[in-house]
Amino acid sequence: MNLERASWIAGIVSAVFTIGWAAWTYTQPSNPISPNPGPILTVNGSQNILIQGNNNHVGEPNLPPPHKTQNPEAEIAKLTTGISKASLQAWFGLPMFDEKIKGFGANNLIFVFPRFLLQAIISDEGKVIFYSVTTRSEGFTPSIPKLGGSLLATNFSELGGPDIINGYLGSKYYEYNEKIYLGNLGNYRNFYVGLCPAGVPPSGDKFFPVIPESDGPAAVKKFRESNSPNCYGVGDILGGEEKIVEYVGIGIDYFVARDLL
Repeated sequence: MNLERASWIAGIVSAVFTIGWAAWTYTQPSNPISPNPGPILTVNGSQNILIQGNNNHVGEPNLPPPHKTQNPEAEIAKLTTGISKASLQAWFGLPMFDEKIKGFGANNLIFVFPRFLLQAIISDEGKVIFYSVTTRSEGFTPSIPKLGGSLLATNFSELGGPDIINGYLGSKYYEYNEKIYLGNLGNYRNFYVGLCPAGVPPSGDKFFPVIPESDGPAAVKKFRESNSPNCYGVGDILGGEEKIVEYVGIGIDYFVARDLL
């Protein structure tokens, strides 16, 4: 084989190889993710896209939507007075009910979940000054802050002596609550326990509602030894929420609940 023919054959082989390589690379993804994709950059906006890797691979992030908790029952332990309305909504989402409390410089918010109701009174400055939790399920018995025991599981008499007792019996519902002040042990907050109309109703055929003003101490004592609260509330440090709570009540208003639940 002479030199001229060998050069001609080598040129043909090189051309075939080049065409084949070009065809193969054309069929591959234009931006494959490298084994070491590099840092992840999230661009927040209306679409919340994700840019990943050295080759800028674009895809949807696997993130929960903003302001929507995955387990609201677990967030209850974070609650305290003084937190912002923004923090509250970041944990529990948007309230189903938000009403201005006329004459008190505050709003009454109600959050509705399958197994409980959350009430939060928010000052005009955007801070939580009172909150309450009402259980809607016999299987949900959260602990009562500072007082010990749990909703539906601990009788009123086991939670300590109340400072104030309120009861109301109407043609459509019964409501009862106690206010307990622990001083320094409770960080100078007022604590409330009661039977809220929208919560789990008292169990047993021997339940008899009591009105402290008319039924007297003996009836109240028997009631407290035989019944457990289905709701609790926590006031602000050094109080200040008593008149508001007296006005709006603990938990959700019975007639509002009829519309929402």
